[in-house]
This record gives sequence, C-alpha cells and structure tokens, in this order.
Amino acid sequence: MIRHKLLILILLFIPITSSGSGYEPKDGMDIIGTKAPQFEGLTWLNTKPLTIGGLKGKVVLIRFWLVGCPFCVNSAPALVEFHKKYSERGLVIIGVHHPKSKETTNNDLVKKQAKVFGFEFPLAQDLE
Repeated sequence: MIRHKLLILILLFIPITSSGSGYEPKDGMDIIGTKAPQFEGLTWLNTKPLTIGGLKGKVVLIRFWLVGCPFCVNSAPALVEFHKKYSERGLVIIGVHHPKSKETTNNDLVKKQAKVFGFEFPLAQDLE
C-alpha cells in the first residue's frame, strides 16, 4: 500500500527544475498548460477508439509499455491495482504498446502479454 502511494507522489511531484544541479529541461516546456492532442495513429486492441473529448473530466494515466520490457513487467501489478481500485472513481488507464521490433507489432502477441499482465483497461498499439 505505502509503496503505491510513494509511486504516485514521485510521479506527480518531480520538480521541473533541479536547483543547484544546473539541469534545466528544455524539451516540452512549451506544451505545459496546453490541451492534450487527439489520439492519432493508434490501433485500439480491446475497445472502440477513445477520444480526448470523451475523457474530459477524468484523470487519465497513459502507460507506454513494451513486450519484453523488464520495467513494464515490474510496474504491471501496480497498474492493475490502480485500475481495480480507482477506475470506478474516474481514473482511466490507457496502455499504449510501442513496439521496438517487427515481432512485437503483432496484435495477438501484445494482447497475449496484456492478458498475462492482467491488463483490463483500454489498450492500443502505436505502429507509427
């Protein structure tokens, strides 16, 4: 339980600048505070296509994942728990698979891995 609360805090409160380190992020600063772009180029695997307009008023967590990724394997149980615990309260998790090889562009392979992970939230494949 505490582990997941810490994860949420880490995800939400990462500082934009790091005082004293000299590091200042440059990419993406111009889009903070702008509207999210529409979903384009996705193949939806287990749902009708979702739209940004249809998600208005909801908290949306988009998890980019990959078949064979050890970080994805380790974070999958937390995503499943978040979905079970918070989906009825408005949290929408969207799993976007981004293949890194021709083999992992196979929709059936992605669905099979998602089933192993226990993903029951909307899934899409980004083939672009």
